[in-house]
Amino acid sequence: MLFAFLVLDRLHNCHSFSHSRGITGRKRLIVAPLESSTLSATAAAQVKQQQTLYRKDYKEPAHWVTDVSLSFQFYKEKTLVKSKITIHANENHNLECDNLILNGDIELLNLISLSIGDHTLVPEKDYTLMNDKLMIESSSLYKDSARSELEIVIELDPRTNKNLQGLYYRDGMYCTHCEPTGFSKISFFPDRPDNCATFHRVYLEADKEMYPILLSNGNLIEQGVVSDDETRHYVIYQDPLPKPCYLFACVIAGNNYNRMSDVYTTKSGRHVNINLYWEKDQKLKMNFAINTIKNAMRWDEETYGLEYDADTYTVVAAEHYSIGAMENKGLNIFKTSLIATDPSCTTDVTYDVVEKTIAHEYFHNWSGNRVTVRDWFEFTLKEGLTVYRDQEFTSDIGLKVATRIESVKLLREKQFVEDAALTRQPIRPESYDGTEHSLDVIATSTTYHKGAEVFRMYKTILTKKGFRDGISLYMERHDGRGATCDDFHKAMADSNPDVDLSQFKLWYSKSGTPIVSYSKFQIDNKFQIDLSQQIPGNDETLLHIPVAIGLMDKTTGEEVVPTTVLNLKERSQTFVFEDLKGDVVPSILRDFSAPIILQPMANNEKLSESEEEEHLSFLAMYDTDGFNKWESMQTLLTRYIFSLVNGEDNQARKELILKAIGENLRDETFDPSSKARILSLPTELALTRDVKKDLDPVKLFQARKKAMNEIAVEFVEDFKSRYDELSPVIISTTDSDITSAPSRANRALRNVYLEYLCSLDEPEHVKMAGELALKHFDNAVCFNDQFLAFRYLASMSVHATEARTEMISKFYDLAKSNGNAQILNKWFQIQALNDDLSRVQALTQIPDFKANNAGNFRALITSFTLNSRSFHTENGYKFIGDIIRQMDKRSPILAVELANKFCKWPIYEKKYADLMKQELLKISMLKPISKSLQATVSRALPKDYGQSSGTTRGMGPAASKKAKKGKKKKAGKKGFS
Repeated sequence: MLFAFLVLDRLHNCHSFSHSRGITGRKRLIVAPLESSTLSATAAAQVKQQQTLYRKDYKEPAHWVTDVSLSFQFYKEKTLVKSKITIHANENHNLECDNLILNGDIELLNLISLSIGDHTLVPEKDYTLMNDKLMIESSSLYKDSARSELEIVIELDPRTNKNLQGLYYRDGMYCTHCEPTGFSKISFFPDRPDNCATFHRVYLEADKEMYPILLSNGNLIEQGVVSDDETRHYVIYQDPLPKPCYLFACVIAGNNYNRMSDVYTTKSGRHVNINLYWEKDQKLKMNFAINTIKNAMRWDEETYGLEYDADTYTVVAAEHYSIGAMENKGLNIFKTSLIATDPSCTTDVTYDVVEKTIAHEYFHNWSGNRVTVRDWFEFTLKEGLTVYRDQEFTSDIGLKVATRIESVKLLREKQFVEDAALTRQPIRPESYDGTEHSLDVIATSTTYHKGAEVFRMYKTILTKKGFRDGISLYMERHDGRGATCDDFHKAMADSNPDVDLSQFKLWYSKSGTPIVSYSKFQIDNKFQIDLSQQIPGNDETLLHIPVAIGLMDKTTGEEVVPTTVLNLKERSQTFVFEDLKGDVVPSILRDFSAPIILQPMANNEKLSESEEEEHLSFLAMYDTDGFNKWESMQTLLTRYIFSLVNGEDNQARKELILKAIGENLRDETFDPSSKARILSLPTELALTRDVKKDLDPVKLFQARKKAMNEIAVEFVEDFKSRYDELSPVIISTTDSDITSAPSRANRALRNVYLEYLCSLDEPEHVKMAGELALKHFDNAVCFNDQFLAFRYLASMSVHATEARTEMISKFYDLAKSNGNAQILNKWFQIQALNDDLSRVQALTQIPDFKANNAGNFRALITSFTLNSRSFHTENGYKFIGDIIRQMDKRSPILAVELANKFCKWPIYEKKYADLMKQELLKISMLKPISKSLQATVSRALPKDYGQSSGTTRGMGPAASKKAKKGKKKKAGKKGFS
C-alpha cells in the first residue's frame, strides 16, 4: 500500500484507519453480556479490547483458517455475503483457552446464520458476540474430523459504510479496502496477516445491466447468466495461492468504465493478461501505466528472478480511492491521479510519481503478498522493502542519481523530523495503540522511507549478488506465510556466511537519526579517516553503519580510490588508505550509504571556511558520485544565498560556485536528469529546512533570486546555446517516446536552462527570455513544457509584462479548451506563487474560482502562502486570516491547513512573528470556531498571549465585547465565491 502523502508532492496527510460506527436501527441478533455466558474468564480476557498492543505478546491463533469460499449477491438495498471457511486446530497452540475467535464489526454485519455442517450454532450456547469478536466454543467445532467447515451468512449495506473500509459503495461502484482490518467489515474471519488462506472460490452476482464489471482476485474460471433470473449475471474467481484476508478485493462497477488490455509474456513463456479499468469521464489514458507494469514485471524477473504467478493482473482506478493505492493480490486499486495520465495534461513530475507508484504496487506481489508480514509490527518488512525495490527500479530505467536525490530529500524532510520528535519509533515498533486497530502510528515515513534505507544498507554491505542471494532464500523459505524482520535478517546472514551481520539487526529496534562524526588528515602517501557514531539520547547503542567513501586526486580531479565501504561498528574507528601518489580529497557517504547525519569532529584538521568551500567546489566539479556532487553544490549554493541574506562579502564564494557550474556544464558524464538537479538552486523550502529562528522570508526570496540572476548573467550564452542544442531533439520526440525516462530527462535539463534565462533582468535579456518562453510554450510536445514555460515567465521581472500577459491568456485558453480542471488549477497556482496580492484577490472573484472546490482553493489560496514576496506582509497575513475565518464554517480542514502557516511563527524574525501571532489571536476569537481550528491555534499561541490587551481567546460566553464588535463590523463584508 502506498499512501497518497508518500507520493503526491510529498504531502503529509496520512489516511486514518479509525472505524466509524454509522449503522443504527437495523435488526440485530441480541446477545447476552459476556459475564452471563458460559465462557471462562480466560476467554473473556481474550476478547477484551486492548488499548495498547505489544510485539512481545504475539501468539499464534488457536485455530487456522486454510480454505475460503465466498459468495456475494449485490442488491440495491443490501448485499448478501456467504462464507465457508475450513478450520483446523493449531498444533502449536498452548493457550488455556482454545475457542475459535473471529473478528467482525457487529455494527456493520447482520449475522443471519452460523453453522457447521448440518448443525446450526446457537447463540450463548455455541457462540458469543461481543466487542467486535465472534467466539465459538471449541466443543462445537470438531466432531468426527480434525477439520471443520464453518458457514457464515451475513447481510450488510455497503451504501451506509462511509469510512471506505471493508465493502462500501461510492460513485456507482462497490469496492473493497481491507488493509489492515477491513475484511472484518465484510464477514467474520481471523483478520490477522499471519493467517494465510486459499480463496479457492469467490462468487460475485449482480444486475448485469447496472453492473457489467465484476472483478476479484485470481483467475476468472466461470461466468454466465443466473439461471433463475436472466437480469442478473455472475462470475467465479479462483486464487490458487494463499494470502491473508487484508489482500482480498472485489470491484463491482457499471458502464462508466473504460477498459484497456495487453499481454505480457514472462521469462518462462507464460502469458499474463493485463487489464486496466478507469472512469470514462476522466480525460486520461492508461498507455503509460500498462507499459510501466510490463517494465516492472520484466525488471523483477531480471533483477531478482521473481516472476508473476497468475494468469491475470488487473488494476482499477477510481477517483474516490483516497488511500492512494493498494496491492490486493492480482487486483490493485488506485486513486485515478496516481495511475491515469495524458501528455496533454500531465507534468513530468507526475509521471515520475505514477511510475513509482505502479511499480511499488506490482512489486508487492512478492514482497508483501506471496511473503506477507506476521503481524503489523513488521509493517516495514513489506513497505520499507518495497519502497527500496521501487527506488531501484526507477534508478535502473535511467534516473539513477535523480532517484537517489529525491529519495534522500524526502527522507530528510519527513523522516528525520519524525526521528527528532519525542514520539519517535524505530522502523519496527515495540507497541502501538490498538484500540481501533489503527496503523496511524506505524504507517509513517519511518517505516516506509527509513525502512527502505535499512534494506538498501544490506545491499551496500553484501554487494548486489549477496543481496539477491538473500532475497531468493527469503522468498523460498517464507512463500505463502507471514514473516518477520528477523526472518529477513536470517536469510541475508545465511546467504552470506562470510559477513558478520549480527550487529546490523539493531537498526530494526533503535529510533533516532545517528550522527557520524569524522576527522581526516594525510601524511605523505597515507590518508587516514577517523569515524565515530552516536544516536542522540542513546549513548549505549552501537550500530553497524556502512560509510561509502572514495578518494579524488587533488591535482587532476581523477578518482584514485573508487567507492569503498567502511563498516563502522565501534564507537570510534580509524581507517587508513596507503600507497597514494599525491594529495587527495575524500568523498564521504557516497550515494548517501546510510540514513545518518554526517559532520566533522571538533578536532578535524583545521580548515578555514574558504579552504572548506574549495573542497566543496572541488567535489561539485569532479566527484564521480552523482549524489555527493549534487550535495556539495547544494551546500555551496545554500551558504552563498544566506551570505547574501546577511549582507556579507561573497566574491570568493561566488567565484567557486561559478567555477563549479561551468565545469558541470561541460561535463557529459552524467545523464541529463542528474545534470538538471546538479545545476539547480535549492528551493526556498529546502533552504528553510534547518532554520530555527530569525528567518526573513522576503530577504531569502530576494537572495535566491539574486544568486540565480548572477549565475544566469555569467552563463547566458552557454545556457542559450545548450537550450538550442536540446530543442530539436525534444521537439522531434515521437508520441510513443514522449513519456520515456530519457525524454523526461532531456526536458528536465532544457527547462533548467530556461529557468536561468528567465531570471535575467537586463531589458535586452528579458525580451529574449520572454520570447523564448512563449516559443517554448507554442512548440511544446507535452503539457509539462507548457506548464514550465508559464511558470518561469510568470516569475520574470516587470520588464516582461507584455509577454507575461500573453502567456496568462494562452494558458487560460489551454485550460478551457482541454476541459481539464487540473490545468485550470495550475493557472491559478502559478499566478498565486508569483503575483501581487491584488491580483490574487481579483482571481477569487472570477467565475472560474470556486472556494468550495478544494482543488481550486489549494491552487490559489494555499499556493499564495508560498509566495514569499506577497504573503509575508501585513496585508498578505490579513488576507489569509480573513479567509481562515470564512472557511472554518465551510471546511475546517482547509482552515486548519492555512492556520498552520501562521503556526510556524517561531522561526521568523520578530516583525513577521508578531503579525502572525496577531492573526492567530484574531482567529482564536472566532465565534463559532471548529474544534480542530481552535486546537491548532491554541497550541500555536504562547500561553496568556493577548490577555494584556483585554482580548479573550476562544470565543465562549466570556468573549470580550471588543471581539464581538469586530465580528459584527465584518459581517457585511463580501467573501470569495
